Amino acid sequence: MLGVLEVAHRILGEALEADLRALKKMAKRFERDELTHGTLAEDKTARLEDAKKAQERLFLNVTALSDALDVPPPLPGLCGAGDVLLEDDSDDDEGGGQGGLSVFAKGSEAGGASNGPFGDEESRAFYCDLPDLLNSVPAKLLGLSEAEAAELKERRAQEKRGEDAEEAEGAEEAEVA
Repeated sequence: MLGVLEVAHRILGEALEADLRALKKMAKRFERDELTHGTLAEDKTARLEDAKKAQERLFLNVTALSDALDVPPPLPGLCGAGDVLLEDDSDDDEGGGQGGLSVFAKGSEAGGASNGPFGDEESRAFYCDLPDLLNSVPAKLLGLSEAEAAELKERRAQEKRGEDAEEAEGAEEAEVA
């Protein structure tokens, strides 16, 4: 019985890889059609969504079987079809590209600084530059005593002074070079 499941795992893994390649080609072809015609027909959009859903279901089945057999999934970098964007850089038929998956879309070609998965600097700041709750919320609402809050504030002040000193050292080294 275990041998049959291992063969099924291998076959489903190969089907997953083939399905991913086909989905990638379809998405690339539809993207070209959209650029050429300005819009994508509803039937093509529906076919692409159906193909993505089928690929996601296959991925979930292969992952479940991999977990049951206690073996790694065939595509370890794959983290769910809904969470992944296909790379458009490489074409498997040309052999020149790497192929694979990208966690977020390409956004650094604009010539500016890379904001990673964030669209612009404003959204990056919204998610990354969080205010210090100890300065805006009373310590009792956070479940801390006044002494604990003072200790945390002092510790954060020391960390900030250490970061400032490291930045100053880096600036001095840049000036020397």
